[in-house]
Amino acid sequence: MIRLHRLWALLFFLLPVNVYSIGGGLGAGVQFPLFRVQETVLGTSTITIVQDVLYVVNGIVAGRTAVSVMLWMGALVFYAAATVLLFRRCPACLLRFTWCRPGRVLAAGTLLLLGSTMMQYGPTFASAGGYAVPVGLPLLFYLALLFASEGEQDCKIAHHAV
Repeated sequence: MIRLHRLWALLFFLLPVNVYSIGGGLGAGVQFPLFRVQETVLGTSTITIVQDVLYVVNGIVAGRTAVSVMLWMGALVFYAAATVLLFRRCPACLLRFTWCRPGRVLAAGTLLLLGSTMMQYGPTFASAGGYAVPVGLPLLFYLALLFASEGEQDCKIAHHAV
């Protein structure tokens, strides 16, 4: 099953997370973990997470949007950690740290994505600034549960073998 997990680890970064509309019908887009593609009255643009962070650092973006971007960046750190943990076989067993399981790390990252979306659009995913439909979050939560349950089974087997 780990080979399938490695495939899913790559898909963490390729799944569309949100479909969104910018307030008043000014535009719409699809947001992926590493970038977003949006169509506005000014044209189509692709904005990477690096560009978003630079907008925050340079003061172009502030307020709740800046907090949203930083939460999104935090989620990417968790996703990268979950990917590393999936490619390294069960470091939690070697270190005896139960929090290092990839499923739990992925769940934490997905919660940050959810928090980022809620920060930008509100708890109902709709505000005067637009709305978002978190299309990819349910699948990411499902994968987190799948990896967490299998990770615990793997660790129990490894602990009994010692």
